[in-house]
Amino acid sequence: MTHTSTIDARRLRDQEIERNARADQAQRRRGFVSAQEQELCRHIDKGRRFGDRT
Repeated sequence: MTHTSTIDARRLRDQEIERNARADQAQRRRGFVSAQEQELCRHIDKGRRFGDRT
């Protein structure tokens, strides 16, 4: 009995983590991105545009 409950608890935790990750991605898509992240993305995009290996 305890064995199954541990597995269930682990599964629930994994689902929660997955849900949080998806929510984070959705927020980023909507534009709730930190200034640092935006700056980093800008540098990466610039590098890609001009063919630099970044």
